Amino acid sequence: MSVDNDNNIAARVDPTRCLPRVKTQPSAADVFCALCHLALLYSPKSLGRTQAELYSRLSRSTHAHATTDRDDRAYIDAFDAARVDDNERRFAMDWITRIIGSGLDWIDVDVDADGDADAGLHASTEAEAEGELLAPDALLDLAGRVLGGHAGLEEAGAISRDFAFPLLDPVIVEGVNAEPPHLDVGAIQVTLRDDPLPPSTTSDEAAHDSYHGAAAAVGVQTWGSAIIMSDTLVRHPALFHPALSSPSAPPLDASPTSQSRLEIAELGAGTGLVGMVTAKLLDCLHVPAHLMLTDYHDQVLTNLDHNVRHNFGTLLPTDSCVSVRVERLDWQHLHQELLLGAPSQRKRYDLLLLADVVYAPEHAAWIHSSISTLLKKPQDEHEASKHHARAHIFIAVRTSGKFEGLPATVEDAFRTAGGPSRWALPSLSSSNCATPLETTPGTPDPISSLTHPALVDNPHASKPHHTLLHSRIDAIQTASPPQLSILAKRRLPKRAGVGRLDEQEYLWFEVGWT
Repeated sequence: MSVDNDNNIAARVDPTRCLPRVKTQPSAADVFCALCHLALLYSPKSLGRTQAELYSRLSRSTHAHATTDRDDRAYIDAFDAARVDDNERRFAMDWITRIIGSGLDWIDVDVDADGDADAGLHASTEAEAEGELLAPDALLDLAGRVLGGHAGLEEAGAISRDFAFPLLDPVIVEGVNAEPPHLDVGAIQVTLRDDPLPPSTTSDEAAHDSYHGAAAAVGVQTWGSAIIMSDTLVRHPALFHPALSSPSAPPLDASPTSQSRLEIAELGAGTGLVGMVTAKLLDCLHVPAHLMLTDYHDQVLTNLDHNVRHNFGTLLPTDSCVSVRVERLDWQHLHQELLLGAPSQRKRYDLLLLADVVYAPEHAAWIHSSISTLLKKPQDEHEASKHHARAHIFIAVRTSGKFEGLPATVEDAFRTAGGPSRWALPSLSSSNCATPLETTPGTPDPISSLTHPALVDNPHASKPHHTLLHSRIDAIQTASPPQLSILAKRRLPKRAGVGRLDEQEYLWFEVGWT
């Protein structure tokens, strides 16, 4: 299914696009169908049987695709996305309020009951009963019930979503086989609860502590990047970490209580989809691991804990090869610690997973500091696993709205905060110098000078001095601390029925120490 088709479906689902404009004085049937649509979205109990039957009939007569839409997976996904979208909900409730305030005084049920669709509506007793449903008083009553049924915002907005990985349509990774590994248990299945975003105002978003408000609670919903990352992880586990090669690969250690377990953390776990898919995959692959699912906002943590317990009972037992925990983690606090040079005793991990974690310009720097603090370093010989530590970041590319251009902030953060990465542009300066603390501007880089062929490869140089020179060069190079860099960058295409409409594609950053 194409992105254009996704847009067409959303145009029939999203309140901001499908509701008739009140000032155009829509017909009774149009108002009725719009109210029924909003009832199904936000207040299903406010719709009676006869109203549901009439809505179904009017929908079929107006849209030939209405019956097939309701069985279509893309329609269901669009419906779920609209239901938990805070902006769509607000627009819908404002529209209902305007309908009630108007009194629908332009509607004459005897003349305007349905225009063309319901001509001859009073030809029978049944038709007369249906005509009563289209009367202004009946429409206003329905509007009031939908608005009243929506009063319990959190209960009305929470939905349950079932996922099975790998998805039917493969995630295409260029140059990599899309076939997933064979799993003895079949598909990886996860059930999640998506909560609605908490209410917020413009002043709240602009406040100094907006990090604690609605903007920080986007994790109560499952975003497209998490779905794409989960599917990619199941299909290509070895691309994330060598220990996830295949079910036939030997476990890191036969003892589930061994210290050699793979240490994994999901940052900004949100609803926990990626972390729980990872846990179930590792269990299938018989790879011992500890998984820590982290987030910050109180409502997100409550929902995350609910989802983990729903999928794993009282978390996984201690004798299992995989354990899962939920923990609060504040990226901003880690960033401030790093800026102040405060020593950190925090646990480090072999694998960090991050999906759609950047939704404000400052978050990229916080993420860089968090990865720097939590990812195992190569010199940590006594605690690092034998595999290379990696962080994987999946981010949706959006070409409009407040999230537009955020992937660029990730590349900038790893280019400036951790030194030039492989994505950095070459310097325009002809000066080849070390750090400002070691030299004055324009002076030669001591390592480059010492390694000049005239010095290093001079056959007339004495052997002891030649050996000593090389040992000093090695010492200087060894003393340089490792830096975080983007090791690989991949583009993944938009998937039909996955993510929001403004998501055009997904970027996959692989980050490690260099």
